[in-house]
Amino acid sequence: MKRLLLALPLLAGFACLNPVSIDPAPNSEIAARLIGSAGGTLDDAKGGLRIEVPPGALDHLERITVQEDAAVPPGSLGQQLGPVYRLGPSGLTFAKPLLVTFLNPVESPLARVYLASDDFSQVELLPEKRSSAGALQGEVGHFSKVGIILPPSRDAGEQEPVDAGAAVVDPSPCQGSAACAQGCLGDSSNCSACGDVCQGICDRGTCRPSGFTRVHVTKGKLTQVSVTPDGHIYAPGWGLWGKAPGESAFRLLASLSTYFYGVWANGSGVVMGTTAEPPFDRATLWRSTDFGATWLQSQLPLEGGGELVRGAGGELWCFGGKKLYRSRDQGASFTPVAANNPDEDVISVWIAPFGEIFAMVWLNQGGYIVSRALLISADGGATFARIPVAKDYYLFGSAANDVYAVADGLYRLDVQGRLSAVATFPATATGLARGWTNGTFVAVSSMYPGTVYLSRDSGVTWLADYVGGMPLGIDGTSDASTVAVADVLGDVLWTR
Repeated sequence: MKRLLLALPLLAGFACLNPVSIDPAPNSEIAARLIGSAGGTLDDAKGGLRIEVPPGALDHLERITVQEDAAVPPGSLGQQLGPVYRLGPSGLTFAKPLLVTFLNPVESPLARVYLASDDFSQVELLPEKRSSAGALQGEVGHFSKVGIILPPSRDAGEQEPVDAGAAVVDPSPCQGSAACAQGCLGDSSNCSACGDVCQGICDRGTCRPSGFTRVHVTKGKLTQVSVTPDGHIYAPGWGLWGKAPGESAFRLLASLSTYFYGVWANGSGVVMGTTAEPPFDRATLWRSTDFGATWLQSQLPLEGGGELVRGAGGELWCFGGKKLYRSRDQGASFTPVAANNPDEDVISVWIAPFGEIFAMVWLNQGGYIVSRALLISADGGATFARIPVAKDYYLFGSAANDVYAVADGLYRLDVQGRLSAVATFPATATGLARGWTNGTFVAVSSMYPGTVYLSRDSGVTWLADYVGGMPLGIDGTSDASTVAVADVLGDVLWTR
């Protein structure tokens, strides 16, 4: 599965929906146990859910309960998979996160564990996580409702024809409720509150300006995007999609009944994508040398589908789970790089233009992250220095050899592992995600409230540019003439 490196906050797109009032039927406990500061494990009587409380999560004795809840999320949020569980006491908080494991198998790579309020007006998708046996898991810091949801998407086996001449840009301004489904976010009642003067995005009745254009790609919950130096845009979802400079619509390059996680392209015809099938312990690499007209495939022992990162001098890097691989021939072959300890997961990688390698890793023991570290190599991967850190950082950089790390804000990172703050963002900008820079133009996407923060002076001053949805992947050309943002909530890219 593709990893989201930061915990996802409230879904901005979901918040556009009217609150749902549900009066659930009475629920009975299917598990209960007294657990204190020493921690403990609770399995429900039906064998569907396990709660693991680590030592120190509680400082007192508490009766932990599990109930099956009769209410399910509205269909507009996605398809509920299996029961909804109410964990109790409701609202109880913990000093350390608990691990919740759904023991019944769920094979869909798009299925996600969520934490929800009683009426599902607030839904939080938890970071993707699976046990060694492939069971879906989530770390929770407080008790509420939990379940598994399959976000709205075209079925994996369904192939959708593409009309290359179809209009792909939504109209703007929003013309009241009639145009809401095409040009706005939310339902008609939310959109019509903007009237006919919205020149950007209509978000929950508020018109927000945007310098981005909403472009349809395909259904598939886009999480990554690759923009080549000459302006080609590639996006993975259900199939791999591409658009050349000057084209108005995306073309389906690889139509497969599986989900693409990673994508990389060099602008000279080489395009690569990664897929994975259950039990998600091996990545399939799809490689084309003719802009996606024909494909060859190979495999690497990577967990969760594998992510692709451009490196110095035309190198290509692929990582997933506990493995990191390097290609010196633009993806034709890969060799392993022994950067991390064998039991550490690699969650983010950046290769600086002068060959320095930066990697973010964590150590997971019993389902809990017990240590985090930045690994840095100044000799092309021959040796790595280890710098312990307290946060998860997503790494990115520029052709000018600037390296950045994004967590609760934006930091500049040097080869000695020193982090210096570049920018802090509003408290609402929780869930900062990926970034992109060309040395002067810096962009950081925030998953809530669907904003891309832009700087044209290397992070000195910033502009918040609203795009809607939940932006994750972001990339652009070196001159910033093309910037593309992948929206995980829908089948769209935002371009400018």
